[in-house]
Amino acid sequence: MLEAVRRVLRAHGTGAPVRVLAQEAGVSTGVLYQRFGSKDQLLQAALTAAPPDVDGIERHRGEDSGAHVHRLGDIAFSHFVRVLPDALLAWTRGGDRPADPDGRGQVVRAFARALGDDEGADVLVALAHDLALAVVTDGLDRRTAQERLRVRCARLRLSPPA
Repeated sequence: MLEAVRRVLRAHGTGAPVRVLAQEAGVSTGVLYQRFGSKDQLLQAALTAAPPDVDGIERHRGEDSGAHVHRLGDIAFSHFVRVLPDALLAWTRGGDRPADPDGRGQVVRAFARALGDDEGADVLVALAHDLALAVVTDGLDRRTAQERLRVRCARLRLSPPA
């Protein structure tokens, strides 16, 4: 249901009528109001990023620290490329805004646990976030961004736990 609402919001913005949102979701407006209470709560639910997929972020057996850091950077980059279009809608709409619409805080916390380095996790996630934002808003080619991420990850001096 929320993915259908997101499609409408991407195409028409947050001013789309609830009737149109419900129609795309294949439900009545009453069902949307019953489930979410108000249009604002529906928009907040639709525009809040799903948590990033952090399964398996622990260092793989035999994986060197540089490869591990790069793999984490790729996970963060892919997450942000996927969620930033909706997060940008959330940031620019009126009303209550989600506290962490792109899931950045969740990613930092998960990576800090995986790396054993809070500051390093913040730097890595900021790098992935900024490159993903350039892809989403400035049209930077995704492959170019991923290559920049690879090069910058190699420069980071992070040592994940063995």
